[in-house]
Amino acid sequence: MGCGRWLMGHWSKRLAQRFGISLPADVVAWYDEEVWRSRVDTHFSEPVPPEYLLATPPSTLWGGLMLPDTLPILDNGFGDVIAMRFGFDGAVREFVEWDHEGGSWHPIAQDLHEVLVYDAVRSESEAGPDSVLRWADWCMARRNDSEGRWARFRDSLADELRPTKSPGLLSRLLGGRATHPTSMERAVQRLARLLDELGYAEVAIRRDLTKESLTTGLERACHQAGGQSFADKIGIDWPTLERWMFDPSSIPSGQLPRLERITGCSRSQLRAQDWDQAESHAKAVLAVRDDLAWPHAVAGLAAEKCGDTTRAINHYTQGLEAHGTTGDFTMRWCTSPTELKNFAVKRLQALLLEERMSEHPYLNVASRPDAPHRSESIMQFWLDRGRRYMRSGQFADAYRCFYAAGWDDPVYGDHLREILENLIEASAGAGASGLTAIARYHLACFNK
Repeated sequence: MGCGRWLMGHWSKRLAQRFGISLPADVVAWYDEEVWRSRVDTHFSEPVPPEYLLATPPSTLWGGLMLPDTLPILDNGFGDVIAMRFGFDGAVREFVEWDHEGGSWHPIAQDLHEVLVYDAVRSESEAGPDSVLRWADWCMARRNDSEGRWARFRDSLADELRPTKSPGLLSRLLGGRATHPTSMERAVQRLARLLDELGYAEVAIRRDLTKESLTTGLERACHQAGGQSFADKIGIDWPTLERWMFDPSSIPSGQLPRLERITGCSRSQLRAQDWDQAESHAKAVLAVRDDLAWPHAVAGLAAEKCGDTTRAINHYTQGLEAHGTTGDFTMRWCTSPTELKNFAVKRLQALLLEERMSEHPYLNVASRPDAPHRSESIMQFWLDRGRRYMRSGQFADAYRCFYAAGWDDPVYGDHLREILENLIEASAGAGASGLTAIARYHLACFNK
């Protein structure tokens, strides 16, 4: 029996030993049955082979940029990954999608089967439904579907994904002309059904539905044409166009006839946003977790639009506790190139009196106008707090602060080495051997 053949069925054990982690049954099966060797046509269709994670020297991570408690499992071929995120007990706490441009991230689900189904449902391919659903079918075959909910959902989904199927099933009238939804709109409609019928990936899908609720006709036209190309076409600089897409009420009335001609959208479609729906989804997310910045930003701005400044300030203040990199799509609402990409900070600066600003030490640091010094000050704020926790033996709290030092306002360059070394020391002190090994792996990738 050859060495490669002997290794089959032992990948999960080797990974567990290498990193001191505990893998759930579906991830064990993914590796040991070598499902990752098969191919699909989904957004994240490129598995990260286990031998890459086991390699010395390591070469699979954007060293120091990816979240330091994660190991990638899927890649989209452009640098973005779906990763396993681990807790202090060494177990997988959730799967997250990390964007290499800007370092933002958002959770998908706690279980691999929900991740694979979610990624399949939002994907389309000319190759047909079987190519899209291969991994989803594998993981769902391992689960009890005695009520037939997946089977029914899968049948209707496969019907929609057939290349010969007319998108007229989802067509609607826009501007008096029969048009078809974009692939993104179709994907969001399928995801809404997935949440409604199976309850999968709730936080991720509500994020997608929130984005869809706030996407104007102007933004859709921009995405279809390409951002800068569209800006050039309408003769508007990119920062101004970004502001119009974030706040469509800022579009000058004199520009509307020209935008109507170029986009084919009516004035109402150019500006259309459903803030009631967006707020509803954001609040539903906040009911199950409050550590993400984007739902606080959405709920806060929705409150502002209703004239409820007190409620808005409360949401923004709570949002300060979340890592800035979880601001996700709301990071684009900070349209000035020099301002911090944290919408809660931006709005609190506008809404709070100067004397109330002093009540929030972090807000004072994050409100500095000079971008380079501000970024370093935020990092130092979290490093100092982490070191105080280290001195008092509160290692888990220290780890969380060092985590924020690197992944609240993203840090680049040699500072990352210091942050990762602190994470290694804090996790070791907390007895979290898995987090220690993963942080060492990230450091090795950074140093490579």
